[in-house]
Amino acid sequence: AVQIRDWRIRQVRFDLLSVTNENGNVSRIFRSDGTVHGNNKSYGGYVTADLGEPACAYLTSSFLQIGDWRFGEITDHLSVTHKYGKTAMIYRDDGTIHPGPRTDYNAWTLVDDEVLAGTKEGCHEDYLPIGDWGIARTCETCSFSRLSISSQAHGQTSQVFRDDGTYQPGPSTDFNAFDLTGEQGVTRASIVYGDKAVQIRDWRIRQVDSNHLSVTNENGNV
Repeated sequence: AVQIRDWRIRQVRFDLLSVTNENGNVSRIFRSDGTVHGNNKSYGGYVTADLGEPACAYLTSSFLQIGDWRFGEITDHLSVTHKYGKTAMIYRDDGTIHPGPRTDYNAWTLVDDEVLAGTKEGCHEDYLPIGDWGIARTCETCSFSRLSISSQAHGQTSQVFRDDGTYQPGPSTDFNAFDLTGEQGVTRASIVYGDKAVQIRDWRIRQVDSNHLSVTNENGNV
């Protein structure tokens, strides 16, 4: 959250960002599907009165990030974009506004440079970025949990691991780690680093001995 005197901009849910006055009125609610909504006080930034300790709210030279949202300057526009790719609003320097849903003027394409104010602590990555590659848990609505290895350049998925111990080989465009909009795309998945291991929600990649690296679901299937 960010507070400017009697106004508060807060991510109230992973898919909702609200702009609220201290009198309780909610002037704007931005949703991750790119839509914009009005005065629903249930999602106000003052529902929790305490502003809390700073977490994943910071300013750079080109954008303000609040959780999974960015207000970013792109040419003569200021855009409000969710991490999953939808732009909910564009403000233009001629005084006009252009609501979403849309995918252009994406503030998440801006370079994440030096923090001028606030903190990056508390921000969660949903996938492991390795150059052009991503390792991610995908498809929130699927009956099987999946972990995919995907390339961004051509939108191809090379391999998908399933929690029943099987895998799906590529090439494929299904369950892609860089799909931010489709039902089969990347899911919410905080990443935790451990001793010769990394955990992506219910998946763990670990060096188990000097000769073996395993990819395991929390149900025990490898």
